[in-house]
Amino acid sequence: MKKFFYGILFIVVLIAAGAWFTWQQIFSPNEWAQQPQSSGEEVASAAPARPTGGSPSPELARPGKAPVAQPGNQARQPRTPTSAGAQLAEMVKRKQAALAQTGSVRITPQEIDLAIRAGFEARFPGQGNLVLKQVQSQIAPDAITVNMVVDVTRIPEEDLPSQLRMMIAFMKKTNRKALENFYLQIKGKPEVVDGTLQLDQAARLRMGQFEYPLNDLLKMFTGSERLELSSLQRLDRVHAVELQPDLLIVR
Repeated sequence: MKKFFYGILFIVVLIAAGAWFTWQQIFSPNEWAQQPQSSGEEVASAAPARPTGGSPSPELARPGKAPVAQPGNQARQPRTPTSAGAQLAEMVKRKQAALAQTGSVRITPQEIDLAIRAGFEARFPGQGNLVLKQVQSQIAPDAITVNMVVDVTRIPEEDLPSQLRMMIAFMKKTNRKALENFYLQIKGKPEVVDGTLQLDQAARLRMGQFEYPLNDLLKMFTGSERLELSSLQRLDRVHAVELQPDLLIVR
């Protein structure tokens, strides 16, 4: 069973790392995971705002009528991209422009959520919004925390190590809900090391009540001692990273 948990953790670590790489630039406790969960469709169609546990806004809660198309007005405003990947691509363009003009980029928790959703979307085409049920990022002066609820049963078998397939098949029959609502938390402080953005040595990965040093898991499964969050080759003016309440600032 210990190997099973390690294996699942490893899978999700790779997915989370992939979300950072998707961006190319940048990448709650258990009570959060116990909040009413959004469906996969809600996660996919939501704006970058992260779930807060509050009441839905009137615009989202009220059914309302579909807007009536007016002749000659259809091409006045561009459509807002619906996929996380498309939203992310537009956001990256804005960040690159801001970096070129001001020498710094500000990243919010909602934008980190979007990067992670885009990573799942790219990794599991057509299933990303079902695999990742919830994501909520928090930025504090001492660390970035990413909370996720993942449906492991939605991960295609071919993406799983062979030694895990039988265990997961068994758990699908005996404790399927545990796999459908797999809570994970990644917490660490980003830092620039040799031109790359990495999580510090104190980074942790938490699953329920179990907590593991993230770097130890990476070394166990990949031989790498650090989680490299992104290549900064395209951000050659970046020299430092700073954390403020609800802001990740890259200079």
